[in-house]
Amino acid sequence: MRAVPTTAWFAAGAAVLAADALSGIEATTYAAAAIAVLSIALGVTIFLRHGGEQITVAGIYSLAFAVFGGFAGIYLVLNPSAQVTPGYLLAAGSIAYAGQVLMWAIFWTGSGGAVARRAVFADRPSVSTVIVGVALIAGAVFVFGGIPGLGIVSAACGFVGVVLVAVGTQCAGPGRRMLWCVPSIAAFAVYYTHLFGGWGRIVVVSLAIAVVMVLCHRPVGRFVKPAMLVSVGPGLVALSQIHGSGFGSELSRERGIGSVVSPLESFAVLLAQHFDGLLPVAFGRTFLAAAVALVPRAFWPDKPVGFGAELVPYISPDLTGTAQSDAALFQGEWLFNFGLPGLLLMVPVTGVLVRWLDDLLARATARPLGTLQANLLYAAVLIAGTGVIDLVWVGTFSYAARAGARLAVLAAVLAVARLLRARSGETLEPGAGPGWPPTPTGGLVDAGRSG
Repeated sequence: MRAVPTTAWFAAGAAVLAADALSGIEATTYAAAAIAVLSIALGVTIFLRHGGEQITVAGIYSLAFAVFGGFAGIYLVLNPSAQVTPGYLLAAGSIAYAGQVLMWAIFWTGSGGAVARRAVFADRPSVSTVIVGVALIAGAVFVFGGIPGLGIVSAACGFVGVVLVAVGTQCAGPGRRMLWCVPSIAAFAVYYTHLFGGWGRIVVVSLAIAVVMVLCHRPVGRFVKPAMLVSVGPGLVALSQIHGSGFGSELSRERGIGSVVSPLESFAVLLAQHFDGLLPVAFGRTFLAAAVALVPRAFWPDKPVGFGAELVPYISPDLTGTAQSDAALFQGEWLFNFGLPGLLLMVPVTGVLVRWLDDLLARATARPLGTLQANLLYAAVLIAGTGVIDLVWVGTFSYAARAGARLAVLAAVLAVARLLRARSGETLEPGAGPGWPPTPTGGLVDAGRSG
């Protein structure tokens, strides 16, 4: 794909805003639609270009932006909201678009080459990694799933288990036959059937992308990104039917397509309230809440609530005091905490964070995979990277609660594995170099690869 200069993206956005300024108020709706189309084009371009054949964190973030910013903008133009005027919808879309262009231009443009390589798997599947993954899935379904109040633990264990099965079953040997993806698909099917109750559709999407990120290291990897883009439309239609609120139906914040569209709408509402002087400045309160998201409320009854709960009095005041939680894009959280300066501060913070995650992804695949530790670390980066969909959607609290819980499960597995290996006198350090797979003195060799 031929590169489009970042200045062209800026120029296109500026041209839309200039045309709107020179036209009457009736043209604002068309300008909002044009910005939405540009957002989709930008998000798709970054997704396809960044990392070459491999899916990157910047690509995932950008694809999520295309959906929650671009698609949502078009939907709201075609289905006007009573809560948002076309002017504020245009403002919300333009701010999100400008921030995405800046992050792409300043922080991500030169970082795609480092993660364009394929991961180097061992010659045979990692039996220990698969065993851990299957055990986590079984525990999620048969143990934690039946204990009240442990739903987040069950979901986290199941999520991690599926990722580990996907990572552990990959190999560089004669694994090019058609059955190489069956274990990953089967594990995902178990999660969807037994652990996905209809809520948390973003979790299912994140898990699917994590599995695809592993599979795209196969020789068929060059077809993965185009296939993902083709599946976005049907996927949105299918997911919107869950809970019964689909395309063309009344917008619902809790169900169907409403959860995709309402974040942009809510961000526009926050912008209007900010300029009307009705939105107080939280001074980072929601970020502090995200830092303690994993602390059980049973141990801390007065634990700060997340950004989604903070939004309710401003977005859904009639539901204040209930368990309602709203979403207003990541931009909404920065506006809520620091006002308009927060929208500027968001660009370098988010740009650096996403690039850092991509650097971790590059490091995780720079050395041969196959040992339990190497596979666990690779899975950790996949989980942290795919979690940025939650970040785009509603902000840091959801990201910390979901991705953080999954990383905590991985940390526990790694701690137990280290303890067991320490007692047996072996090491978990991954080997490298032409002598791969390593001998027992050079690193842990899975039972399936030790002959």
